[in-house]
Amino acid sequence: MKVIYAIAALFLLSLQSCEQETVYNPAEVFNDFWTFVDENYIFFEDKSINWDSIYRIYQPLAAQSSNEQQLFEICSNALLALKDGHSSLKSEFASSPIYDFRDGYDIHFSFNVVESNYLSSPAERDGALYFSKIGSIGYVYFETMNRYGSFNNIVSRMVDEGITGLIIDLRDNGGGDSNPVPKILSRYVSERTLLGSYIEKTGPGRRDITEPLPVFANPGNEQFDIPIVVIINRNCYSATSYFSAMLSALPNVRLVGQKTGGGAGGNYGYQLINGWIIKVSVSDFLDYNNETIELGVDPDILIENNEDDILSNQDKMLEKAIELLE
Repeated sequence: MKVIYAIAALFLLSLQSCEQETVYNPAEVFNDFWTFVDENYIFFEDKSINWDSIYRIYQPLAAQSSNEQQLFEICSNALLALKDGHSSLKSEFASSPIYDFRDGYDIHFSFNVVESNYLSSPAERDGALYFSKIGSIGYVYFETMNRYGSFNNIVSRMVDEGITGLIIDLRDNGGGDSNPVPKILSRYVSERTLLGSYIEKTGPGRRDITEPLPVFANPGNEQFDIPIVVIINRNCYSATSYFSAMLSALPNVRLVGQKTGGGAGGNYGYQLINGWIIKVSVSDFLDYNNETIELGVDPDILIENNEDDILSNQDKMLEKAIELLE
C-alpha cells in the first residue's frame, strides 16, 4: 500500500512539473503579441506605420528563435517601430527598451543657471513648484506634473505684488498627472474655452475610435488677466505635453522653445499567452485645433539653447520669454 501511495505521489509531482515547464510555440507567442498591438494601438495612421510590414519582417525571425530571450528581443524590436514611449513589453527576466523621443534633438537646460543668473531672489519651493520673480515678471518652474496644486495661490500672491507678466517653465518635465489642469486654467479665461479633447479605441479596426470628448476651462470667480509665456523643450513629455497644449488654447499665452516630446497616449495592458505583459497606447489627446499631440506640441517661437550657452551661464530660451513680456 505504501508503494502505491509513493507511486501516486510521484505521478502527481510529474504532472505539476509538466505544467510548470509548459513551452509555448514562439510563432504563436509572436502572433498573440502582434494581434494585440494590431487591434488596439491608436496611432498607426498618425505615424504612418505599416504594422503588416512589421509582421513580415519579424514573424519569420520569431518562428526561428531558439529561446525566450531571443523571442523577447525580437518582439521588443518590433514594438520600437511604434516610436511610442508609452508602449512596453515586460517578462519575468527583462523589460523592453523604451523609445527615445529625444533622439535627434539638442536639449540643454539648467535650473541652476536660471536661479543663479536670472531670478531676482532665490526660488521658493512648494511641492514640485519653484517660484520667484525676474524684475516685475513672475517665474514658476514645474519640476514634475505632480504636487502642483498650489500654482494658482502662488500666482495670486505674485499678482498682488504687482507682476506684469508670468513665465511658466516646463522644461525637462517628464510628466505626471494632467487631470487638475482644466480647473487650474479656469482662473485664466473669461469665457468657456475649449482646451482640447480625448479619443480612444473602441474596437479592432483602425478607425474604431470614439467621438472626441471635449475638455473645457470654465471661468472661475477670479481671473488673472496677465500675459503668459510658457517655455518648453523636447524633454517635456506625456502630461506636460497635455499641459502645454491646453495652455496654448488660451489667448494670452505664447509658447517658446522646442517642440515637446509628445506622449499623448494612455496605455492599456494585456497578458500574452506565455505570461509576458504588453502595454500600448489606446487613447489620444487632441489640441484645440483637433490635432494629435502624440508627436509633440510646437512652440509659437522656436529657440534652443546649446551646450556652450549653459556652460557660459546663459539661457537664450528664458531671455526670449523675458523679452516677450517686457
